[in-house]
This record gives sequence, structure tokens and C-alpha cells, in this order.
Amino acid sequence: GSGAGESADHMTRLPGWGWLLVAGGLVAVGLAGFAVGNLIRHEPAQARDAAAQAPAAAGTQDTGIPAGWSPVQWRAVTSPVGGTHIPVSAAGPTISARGQWSGWEQTEQGAVQAGCTGLYGCAVLENAEAAQCTRTHYSGAWTEEIARWFLARPPGEYTEVGPVGFDVRNYTDDTATVVYRESVETMIINLAWDDGQQDWRIVASSNETRPRNAHQVAPGEQYDFISWGPDHG
Repeated sequence: GSGAGESADHMTRLPGWGWLLVAGGLVAVGLAGFAVGNLIRHEPAQARDAAAQAPAAAGTQDTGIPAGWSPVQWRAVTSPVGGTHIPVSAAGPTISARGQWSGWEQTEQGAVQAGCTGLYGCAVLENAEAAQCTRTHYSGAWTEEIARWFLARPPGEYTEVGPVGFDVRNYTDDTATVVYRESVETMIINLAWDDGQQDWRIVASSNETRPRNAHQVAPGEQYDFISWGPDHG
């Protein structure tokens, strides 16, 4: 499940970029503790499969793929660092060069696929390639900080990442906020439509807008996760 129903005094594992929940408080971690590598974390296949098949946690529910969405094919992306699958459909990308994916529709589906590709696709590439991928898929002042972290990322064991569901928290023609449910945690990102590039970009203009943990659901809030990933369509 997403872990969304756990108590606030639980210390989460560091997500890809972000936040620690400690004793009910939110503490920003510095660049040295960015722990992007923990986005690429070791998850044994049995544990991943069991989590993917488990019922949604409290505060969540599974709903169906939105009407009108194009069928998605999941394409493997692997390197010595790790592996994931990225979604490909009529909504994009039209350019599929490794790490340089681009060309998503200015639609909700295009935004969801662009966010998934930038978040997970970049993270599993080797360091220099991951840094360049970040510059392609992100916008804002924190883009270079994230790219520099990738360039200095220490070696680790091969691991796999990716979503098992998503929830669109907000969508307009120019912006989107998407929560990706992983087998253990959830990640939340903001996207903006780039008029110059005519494409979606993950917004990383501040601590608050870089990819971060969405481990908890605010009181009264519910994530309506749609099952989505290589095993879900």
C-alpha cells in the first residue's frame, strides 16, 4: 500500500528527494541527505509483488483508468544502476531517445506519463545520463541541484522502482499535481506546461515543489489511486 494511513510520529524511509516525518514534524533534509539513491531502493521481487497485490491502505481507494485515455505500453529502461518501466501511448512521448524522452500531449494523460517518466526514468540511469535527463525533464532552480546530486551519486546495488498507481490531485491545461503510489511509499510532483518546448516539465523551483514524499494523507483527505504500472495497464 501507500503507507498513507500511518501515524505522524513514524520516521519514514527517505524518499527520492525529500522529507522526513519525525515526531509529527516536517524536517527538510539538506542536499547531502538528498538520498535520491533511496528512490532507487532495493525491493525484493516477492515483497514488491505482495505489496502490489495488497489492498489499498486506509485513506485510499482504487478507481478505474479515466475514460478516453489511450492504451499504455510499458517499456523497460535499465542500466547498471537500476531498472524501471516507462509508459508509452498516443499521449506521448513522440521522441523516445533514452533519457531524452519528450513530446507529450497537453492533456491529463500526457502530464501523468511525463511525470512518471521524468521521476523514475531519470533516476535509474547512470550518473551523467541521469543528470542530463534531469535537465531535460525538470524546470526551476532546484533542477541543477538535483542534476549535481546525480553526478556525485555514490555507487549502490541494482534496484528497481516504479509506480503501482497514481492519483491526479489537480489538473489544468498548464499545471498538474500527481501522486504516484509505489509499493511502499508515495511520491508527489508538480508539473507545468512549457510553452517554449511545448511539453510537460516537473517543477523543481523550491524545496516544496521538488519531488517529495507524500507519505501521509491530511485529515479528511483521500487518495483515489488508480492501479497503473507494468502489471496493471
